[in-house]
Amino acid sequence: HVFKRTFWSIAHPTAMAAMIVARRNRAEQELRRRASVVAEELARDPIVFPEIQYLAVHVEDANLAPRLANTTVQVVVELQSEGNSFRKQVGVAQSDGFGRVHFGSTCMFPWFPGMAATMRVTLSKKVHLMSRTIASMEVKLPGGNGIDPWQSEHDMVLFSTHSGRFVGDLHLDVELEALSIQELYSRAGG
Repeated sequence: HVFKRTFWSIAHPTAMAAMIVARRNRAEQELRRRASVVAEELARDPIVFPEIQYLAVHVEDANLAPRLANTTVQVVVELQSEGNSFRKQVGVAQSDGFGRVHFGSTCMFPWFPGMAATMRVTLSKKVHLMSRTIASMEVKLPGGNGIDPWQSEHDMVLFSTHSGRFVGDLHLDVELEALSIQELYSRAGG
């Protein structure tokens, strides 16, 4: 059975991509299921969770190495916690003639009080429909034992995952935000 799956994924890369998408869809369905359980609990007893917390990752800008001037790049932010992985893609942006890129995007992830997590940031070079990872970095977010990351800034210095050469630096702001139950209901049209 393992041989067939391996052979099938090598022989049919689109089948492998479909398996990856299906796995990601199952993870997103599990997240929605957990959110609905929390919503049901809130409906029964709103005092238990007076607010919903989420982690906002603001991807601001990057200064890339001169060799990456006039290059199309994309940032992917992934939050890993307790066996779960949540992945968000930031829009594609073009670096200028000096290698500066402005993303100005925000990714939002679910957050539970006291949660410990690792944030992985990946920078990819886009060429037509293909993308190639050129740098990746992980940051442990403070959490667990009643500690939450409230607000922090990260200037990530990125090096190539292949050659170890300097790729550039990326500026991120990470903050823990909260919505009250009333605010959540009003945004949902309730």
